[in-house]
Amino acid sequence: MVLTFWIVGGLFLVVDLTGKPQCIARYKVQEGKNMPIDRQNLQKVLKTVAINNLLLSALSSYPIFCSQKRFGCSFTVDTLPHIGIIVKDIIVATMVQEIIFYYSHRLFHHPALYGLIHRKHHQWTAPIGIVAIYSTPVEYLTGNGLSVLLGPLLTRSHIVTFWIWYVLATSVTIIHHSGYHLPFLPSPQFHDYHHLTFNWNYGTLGLLDWIHGTDMKFRRTVQSKRHRLLYHLTPAHIIFPDNTGCDRVTD
Repeated sequence: MVLTFWIVGGLFLVVDLTGKPQCIARYKVQEGKNMPIDRQNLQKVLKTVAINNLLLSALSSYPIFCSQKRFGCSFTVDTLPHIGIIVKDIIVATMVQEIIFYYSHRLFHHPALYGLIHRKHHQWTAPIGIVAIYSTPVEYLTGNGLSVLLGPLLTRSHIVTFWIWYVLATSVTIIHHSGYHLPFLPSPQFHDYHHLTFNWNYGTLGLLDWIHGTDMKFRRTVQSKRHRLLYHLTPAHIIFPDNTGCDRVTD
């Protein structure tokens, strides 16, 4: 997970810092934002994400290993899981992540907790990739870490499934924060709108937001129309132009 974060996040960061390749700028979700990035703010982010991703991940690695053993997860290479088992476990992990992340995220937005736990993450209303784990230690270990860990534990997944899931979950989270809606990659429109408006779109899949109605405003915006996988090279904002500007109004 550590390597995945710095490789995927690093690639997006190179684009943010250099503006190259220039063709990627046309896929910016919030056009003109963080172009270029404020270097002083970036230094704060790098310091925090290094502590979270390197120090806290290292400190939690042994407890995670003990948890995997206690739940009965396999570490042997001679019993690699069937592809069907891997897919099933990842589907379960995805649903568990949605549940834990959604409810913990809404909890962190409560006025009693927001300033202590979650305000740091929302300093970026137009996020960039590495902001994915720009958070307090409490949020990093619970809403972020526990939501990814618990699913594979419950299914007693093989360590190979853990690795595949960690790579997928980490990469998608970075993409959701990247600020770029690139072709053939997951759409970041849903979570980007959360950073823009603060109190809508709390989940990852959008399922619990639909159930609880916390995506109602989003569904009336042009970003909602753009929130889809692009199977072509035409940017979403060209296919669905904002003719009114009302989708940028925040509560």
